[in-house]
Amino acid sequence: MTVQGWLHRFNRWQRLLTWGMCSVAVCLLVLAKPGVAVQSADQPSPNTLLTQGHQAYEAGQLQQAKQQWQQAAHGYGQRHQPVDAALSLSYLALSYQELGQWQQAEQTIQQSLVLLEDNQAPASVLARVFNTYGRIQLALGQPAAALATWQKATAYYEALDDPVGQLGSQLNQ
Repeated sequence: MTVQGWLHRFNRWQRLLTWGMCSVAVCLLVLAKPGVAVQSADQPSPNTLLTQGHQAYEAGQLQQAKQQWQQAAHGYGQRHQPVDAALSLSYLALSYQELGQWQQAEQTIQQSLVLLEDNQAPASVLARVFNTYGRIQLALGQPAAALATWQKATAYYEALDDPVGQLGSQLNQ
C-alpha cells in the first residue's frame, strides 16, 4: 500500500473517531441531569455558610448574615437536607425581622415550617424554629398566636431537658 493510501485511511479513521467523540459528548450533555450542581472547591459548604451567618449576626452585620443564611438554605436544599434547610430558613427569617422586612420574615418562617412538617425533624430544630416564629408573630401584632407558638417551643425544650431554651421561650411568653 502506498503512502497516499495510508494517509487516506488515516484521515478516514481520524474523522470517524472525531465524530464518535463528538457524539459521546452530545449524549453526555443531553443525558446530564439539569439542576444538579457540583460544588466547586472555592464554594463553602452549607455548614460553613451557616456558621459564617451566625458570626456575622453576632457582629451586627445583618445583611451579610442574611446572605450567608440564604446560601446555606439553598445549599442544604440542593443536598436534599430539608431539616437543615428549614433551620437555615429560620435564621434567615430572624435576620429579615431584625432588618424590618416583616413580610419576608413571615414568608421565610412559613417555608421553614412547611419543610419541617414534611420531614422528621428533631425536637431541637423544632424548638428553635418555633421560638423564632413566636418572635415574628409578636412583631406582626399577633400576641395570642405568639404565645401559643412559644408554648410549643417550651414543650420541645422541656422534652430535650434544655433549661436554657426553656427559660428563653418562657421569658418570651
